[in-house]
Amino acid sequence: MLKKILLFSTVLALIFVAYQLYQTGSDDPKQTSVDKIVISDQSEQPLFDLIHHNLTAINQKKIDDYLTTLVPTARKDSQKEIRAFLDSYTVKISLDGFRVLKKDKTHCLIETKQKTTNLGKNKYRNHIATANHTLKKVDGKWLIASTTMINTTFLD
Repeated sequence: MLKKILLFSTVLALIFVAYQLYQTGSDDPKQTSVDKIVISDQSEQPLFDLIHHNLTAINQKKIDDYLTTLVPTARKDSQKEIRAFLDSYTVKISLDGFRVLKKDKTHCLIETKQKTTNLGKNKYRNHIATANHTLKKVDGKWLIASTTMINTTFLD
């Protein structure tokens, strides 16, 4: 009887572990994947949070939230572009890498690795891109001044 209980408990534990692994691996298009990234320098946390917020806003198609991550001078032109993009495409962007390249009191250069997956019906190529984000401090808050894609690898 003890062997049966032990066997049943072991099988139950394996099912539980498998379920947890399945849940962890499932894709939620409303979030970015950040579990791979560890921020060891706490002064970099606000920079990471800004990039994460920016990508999450795109994933959730929240244009106003996206615009709050940009410097005020970039918002008007960016609003037109991001609205046109999000009206045409549904994507999931996961943040797979984050590194501070340069930082001073008012400017910062961040390198990210981002995977973009098409979730919509319109044709859009899945890819992994390395991006350089130039951040600027405005009224004591870090905001994105520009983003330049420096390397793109298409997955399809």
